[in-house]
Amino acid sequence: MEAGFFARQAEQLLADGDPAGAQLTAAKAVLLDPKDSYAQAQLGQALLRLHRPQEAIEAFQAALIGAPDMPALHLLLGNAYRASGDNARAVPAYARTVALAPDMAGAWRNLGLAQLGSNRAAEASVTLRHACALEPDSAANWNSLGAALHATGAVDAALCAFTEAGRRGAVGTPEGNRARWNESLLRLLTGDMARGWMLHEFRRDGPAGARAAPFGLRFLTQRPVFGMRVLVTVEQGLGDILMILRFLPLLAAEGVRIIMQRPAPMRRLLADFPGVEAFLDEGMPVPPVDGILPCMSLPGLFVRDAGHVPGRVPYLHPDPVLAARWESRLSEARRLRVGFVWAGNPDNARDLERSLSLDQVLPLMSIPGISPVVVQVGGGRQQLARYSLPPGTIDLGAEIADIADTAAILSRLDVLVSCCTMPAHLAGAIGIATNILVTAVPDWRWGLGRVDTAWYPSVRLFRQERPGDWSVPLAELARDLSMRIGAGVRR
Repeated sequence: MEAGFFARQAEQLLADGDPAGAQLTAAKAVLLDPKDSYAQAQLGQALLRLHRPQEAIEAFQAALIGAPDMPALHLLLGNAYRASGDNARAVPAYARTVALAPDMAGAWRNLGLAQLGSNRAAEASVTLRHACALEPDSAANWNSLGAALHATGAVDAALCAFTEAGRRGAVGTPEGNRARWNESLLRLLTGDMARGWMLHEFRRDGPAGARAAPFGLRFLTQRPVFGMRVLVTVEQGLGDILMILRFLPLLAAEGVRIIMQRPAPMRRLLADFPGVEAFLDEGMPVPPVDGILPCMSLPGLFVRDAGHVPGRVPYLHPDPVLAARWESRLSEARRLRVGFVWAGNPDNARDLERSLSLDQVLPLMSIPGISPVVVQVGGGRQQLARYSLPPGTIDLGAEIADIADTAAILSRLDVLVSCCTMPAHLAGAIGIATNILVTAVPDWRWGLGRVDTAWYPSVRLFRQERPGDWSVPLAELARDLSMRIGAGVRR
């Protein structure tokens, strides 16, 4: 049999939703004729559907040898590069696609997304405007344009793009809900709490939400009332969970009985908490409840003014026995104790923006008069192998078992220096002095233009002036630490 026969069979298997069968069949075609572009294209598409992007890249490259001017092959190659996480190589593949097929709106959108993923937001904005012009009724195009404009700092323009996406994407559709969720984040960023929290409920069908309530239960559709028993479920990051804990006593004071889902890293930290009747750990049976209240719906019940967040702070209190144990590890830190966290979770979609590298914070750690304490955990610790820490630095990161340990350590410091990640929230909830380095277009909770935050009275924000440029906030932070040393500010 000829290669074309198996290639056509593979195409049909893909259409029938059988990528594994398509891959085996297309491989037969390629074995018969490795130069057959059609066969290589079918193999590449099957591999891409099987989440094997590196092999798909090789197949599409082979296909392009025999058909170098076929736009669809360049598009597929770009898709494979993006699937592998290599946006930089996806850009020229998509650029070649639009050069060959300038009216292909989807290719323009993919090019813009690849540019955005390569930290080329300004270029992406131009590209995605073109995609919107070619296909103005596409909510996906407007959502993508909004994301690019947001990344450049053009908040008002981004808000307009997300609003346009919402007009074109119906409620209940993935792009329509995504548009409303994206709009909510910018509404909250700019202080429009009422509309922001209302639209924030669309996150359940957006990128960060679940489409159905867990445990076979139902989401509450109205504010819980006296006598109801609710399950507060966790979502998004650990920092988000720490941030909303302040609202649990307020909800309990309204007569609501609270069962709280508890992530494993928080079990020791949240051995108990005011207002919580019981905790639900993984594997435990779910008790009878009236419904589910996702934790990030709590701010919408209580926060009406961007300048005022109700709830007592501090609201987390580290175990004194654990704190005393960590104090023994810090006995040699006799000067201003400054903790350092330079990187967040690399799985976060905005981690490349929010995280710093160790070499950027080393000058802060070297300021005379401080005792640097490394509290960094996770992937950011890999950078320690490439740099030497200043003499006298105490590195506790490798000894931290969970968030209870981190809380106990923070309680023994004078100040924490951190990027926008979980320990910053933890320090704010404990009430210790915290300096957070935030991006030019920050996470919604930090607002715009302020050096303080209503969420945590002990936090000061050090903001980029331009996206990607940490020089100004780092210089300001160095002056702040030097002033603390000069003033003798200690615990």
